[in-house]
Amino acid sequence: MSLHDGIRLSGASSRYFAHNDLDSLERNLIRTAERGGTKLIVIDGLYSMQGDVAPVESIVALANKYNVALYVDEAHSLGVFGVNRTGIAEEFGCAKDVDVLMGSMSKAIASTGGFIVGSRDLIDVLRLRSSQHMFTATGAPAAMAASIAGIEIIRGLEGS
Repeated sequence: MSLHDGIRLSGASSRYFAHNDLDSLERNLIRTAERGGTKLIVIDGLYSMQGDVAPVESIVALANKYNVALYVDEAHSLGVFGVNRTGIAEEFGCAKDVDVLMGSMSKAIASTGGFIVGSRDLIDVLRLRSSQHMFTATGAPAAMAASIAGIEIIRGLEGS
């Protein structure tokens, strides 16, 4: 399921900003500042098609300025960036400022599955409301072992 599908299925409204264009993002934040409800900036840490990275530090500053949550998709930067290879947010020292972090085990880790990191409340809601979670099988032990081995390699001498 894509982010676009999630927006559509949730009934949320969305606004898009030009790729890595902080002025475009801020214009959207200004336009929606007075609206109620939860607001979320969603970015990729590393954009797979362009090969560039998001200006995470500046986006964190805007999220804080407008009291908006930040979601970072680290699917393509996990295993490559940051001291612990957790992605772009870690690389730029912003990991603690990310409200929702998503990663994939199927890229650099060379396994299957993925994960979401967030508050306890967020994880509880996802467990109870996400049909993708409720109607899926548990990760296979072999895939979990492969993920652990992949992470150990990435964080070891071979990965540096």
